[in-house]
This record gives sequence, C-alpha cells and structure tokens, in this order.
Amino acid sequence: MKLLNVCLVACVSIVFCLGLTACGDDDDGPGPIVGEWEDEEDYYGWHDWFEVESDLTGEGEFWVFVDGDTVVYCEYDLEGEKDGDKFVFDAECDDSSDFDFEMECELDGPDELECEGTDGWMDNWEWTFEKQ
Repeated sequence: MKLLNVCLVACVSIVFCLGLTACGDDDDGPGPIVGEWEDEEDYYGWHDWFEVESDLTGEGEFWVFVDGDTVVYCEYDLEGEKDGDKFVFDAECDDSSDFDFEMECELDGPDELECEGTDGWMDNWEWTFEKQ
C-alpha cells in the first residue's frame, strides 16, 4: 500500500510539472515586446516612442526629418505582426499618409529593441529603443 501511495504521488507530481510546462510562454505570442519603448536618440529634447499592446497594435510619436533641416512631429497608429524572431509594424501617421512607414524590429534582450525602417518615409532609418 505504501508503494502504491509513493507511485501515486510521483505520477501526480509528473503530471503537475508537465501541466506547468505546457502553460509557459507561447512561441507565437507577442511576449516581451508588449509595453512602452523609447528611442535612445534625443531630437531637440524629444524622443521617438511607441507602445505595443498584446494584439501587436499600438500608438506612438515619431519625429520625421524633411529635407535634412525641417523636423515634423507625427502621432502614429501601429499594426504589427510577428515574423519569426522579428516584429514588423505598419506605422500610419495620423496627420498625413505622406509620412507612413514600415519598421522591422528585433529584441536584443528583454529591455532593448533594435528597429529599422524598411519601407516608406523612414526607409533605412535605424532606432534603438529601450523598454520603459
């Protein structure tokens, strides 16, 4: 009887451990990208930033350089998707579609995000964002 109790406790423990493992982070979920991110660069006292929700939508504020000297501020709505280890965001300027762009981001640890503009106004622009 004692051996049966030991076996029963062992089986319950194994099932419990397997259940906890199965409830871990979902590889397809957004994971640590959810939250607010701020660019390290300072643009006249301001920083580009954006916030990502668990459904990979969000909003942010970016400074856009026009003709090298003129700086335009724009609020953006973001829609993203996970592509392997990367996240791709479509950023639509609330004021003018002329400043819409796409950026591809990759986590560099839990608190740093490396992004590059891949299409539109910010093509080839690079950012390093820190989690806030």
